[in-house]
Amino acid sequence: MRKITKRSAAVIAASALAVGGAGAAWAAWNLTGSGSTSAKASTAQNLTIDSVQVVGLSPGNKSDIKFTAKNPNAFPVQITGITITGIHSGTAATCADTNVAALNFDQPAPADLTVTAAAGAVPGLKDITVPDAVKMIADAANGCQGAVFSVDLHLDAVSAAV
Repeated sequence: MRKITKRSAAVIAASALAVGGAGAAWAAWNLTGSGSTSAKASTAQNLTIDSVQVVGLSPGNKSDIKFTAKNPNAFPVQITGITITGIHSGTAATCADTNVAALNFDQPAPADLTVTAAAGAVPGLKDITVPDAVKMIADAANGCQGAVFSVDLHLDAVSAAV
């Protein structure tokens, strides 16, 4: 039998390493994978309105409405419509509801009506002023002095880009 010299052993080892390395390199290029996932979309929640104020009611004058819109959703919303659905006098016996009327919103809408997304349990908030939204009639009843009027609002909104 023939004896293997150090030089022959080195050549054989290098050849084996080269062949094995080539096989490892080939295997590294033949990878596959697959998978799937699903996600349930959240359900949109309605906006709420707080702190509605009618600013500066006096006979014959237009007044602004100020309020805070609250967004409980995890996405921002864009308010697309503001509607007055009712005006009520707190002293209807001496100052009828009809002493204050909603005006058509023919003036420009407030500039930015985007309400931010909620952060955890804290809703996104937006203070909004609608200029010249209501008007007290010029010949309002004397009993309207100091009367408190409440205004019911309705908001329309859509999800907004972040």
